Amino acid sequence: MFKILALNALILAYTQSVLYLDGIKLRDVQATLQGILLAACFLFISRSKPLKTLSKQRPLPNIFSLYTILTVILQFSVHFTCLIYLVHQAKLRIPESDATNTTKIKLSLEEDEEEHFEPNIVNSTVYIISMALQIATFAINYRGYPYMESLRENTALVYSIIGSSGVVLALTLGAFPELAVQFELIDFPHDFRIVLLQVLFADFFFSFLVDRICLRLCGEGELKEELVAN
Repeated sequence: MFKILALNALILAYTQSVLYLDGIKLRDVQATLQGILLAACFLFISRSKPLKTLSKQRPLPNIFSLYTILTVILQFSVHFTCLIYLVHQAKLRIPESDATNTTKIKLSLEEDEEEHFEPNIVNSTVYIISMALQIATFAINYRGYPYMESLRENTALVYSIIGSSGVVLALTLGAFPELAVQFELIDFPHDFRIVLLQVLFADFFFSFLVDRICLRLCGEGELKEELVAN
């Protein structure tokens, strides 16, 4: 849970602060959908049940263990690299007139509130990848077995992750144009859509890989023999 909270906080902090200076922001309807999907994942994590048998592996002694710190840093490095790369690729495909408006820094709150929001490839890309990164964070960092229900056993969480991933995939592929219009997303060019999907899958793979490598290298302690015997 702490890894999920830390990674989601870092992703949101970057997308909603640093990128905001480049004129990249989310609409209320977009933030609402994102919040609903993430809230469902958090809900079903909290409903996970502990196993009835005591594991031979003891939990990490504190949240500042080497494994936790290392996996959070490395996973965020993967997410950050993919996010920067996709934003750069999106900016290469934005028209010059829109690019000028996108990079304009707002000097006052009133000016920002009065400005009409126009969806473009950069805003839509940031929205898609920020949702995908946070969903991947749940799927990778949910630690069930050997203490709690495994991901397969927590069917509600599995369906929530699959459903959220399906929404992101449908918006990326433009499967439901009316839904994309409702959430103020553009229809991605075919070549960029392929790049976007490749980066999203690569991000999930490498994030999963670094987490399992960190777990393997750092390891976890075992309970003392007398405790296991009891």
